[in-house]
Amino acid sequence: MLKRIVALRNIMVKQIKRPRLDIFALDEETPFTRVREEAIKEAYSRIPVYKEDMDHITGILYVKDLLEHLTEGDEFHWQQMLKEPFFVPENKRIYELLKEMQHEHTHMAIVVDEYGGTSGLVTLEDILEEIVGDIKDEFDSDEEDIDVKKVNRNRYIVGGHTMLHDLCKIMKLDRDAFNEARGEANSLAGMLFELSGRFLKKGDTLNYRYFRFTVLETDDTNIEKVQIDIVSETVSESNQ
Repeated sequence: MLKRIVALRNIMVKQIKRPRLDIFALDEETPFTRVREEAIKEAYSRIPVYKEDMDHITGILYVKDLLEHLTEGDEFHWQQMLKEPFFVPENKRIYELLKEMQHEHTHMAIVVDEYGGTSGLVTLEDILEEIVGDIKDEFDSDEEDIDVKKVNRNRYIVGGHTMLHDLCKIMKLDRDAFNEARGEANSLAGMLFELSGRFLKKGDTLNYRYFRFTVLETDDTNIEKVQIDIVSETVSESNQ
């Protein structure tokens, strides 16, 4: 585990960034009806917005902010919903970036080169993939990824890579049961990292709402098995 952590400390943003050519972004002059169409088609939760060219990113559009405005026409000033972009240099180490993103409560960073031009972007999910392993999209799960054993009505043993939407189905929970805790994570292991902000080891526990999570097995920095207990009342959100 120590070797894995040391290796991660040496990884730079430029090694995991999404290249500039692969970035989907919107011109800030784009009519709202086109913005709406593109947001639906591309299915990203956050979209960079630029003025004139990609070297001048002016903001980040959170697609969820569009939901209450879907019936608006081109006269709607969608630019007013943009969030401030978060810029990082290519040579920043991802461990440092992770701390900064947690502090700033942001999930996307625009990567700039030595001349200040846009060279790519990196998301919190990209960093989490380096830490807890590949994170599948919520539509990618296979039967073999669903590793859930029901011990009794209030206890489950769950594989760390189990998708949260699968877990909710099996435990008969509302689909959004973990939305406030999951951040950008789609898997149980990713959500637990979001909640704790650190590497968890065997025996660690986390409390969230009516759930107590106990780490049963780990492999390096990956969470392999988790015991989920449903308690009778809301527990304080803490970790040990």
